[in-house]
Amino acid sequence: MQAILSTKQVCEYIGICNTTLHFKRKPTHKYFDSTFPEAVRLGARRIGFRKSDIDDWVANLGKVA
Repeated sequence: MQAILSTKQVCEYIGICNTTLHFKRKPTHKYFDSTFPEAVRLGARRIGFRKSDIDDWVANLGKVA
């Protein structure tokens, strides 16, 4: 079973605020990041992120595609 991080845990883990996390996921915002991992729906009003996806994303920051 994969570890799932809440949005609060993701923010603490990568050092950003909740608003920045929201902007990274919003395609119309200037801070949108198409490489940011997809969220996992945990309930009607709750999402999380796979820790392995976040780790991969962090590992690939700064690498030229």
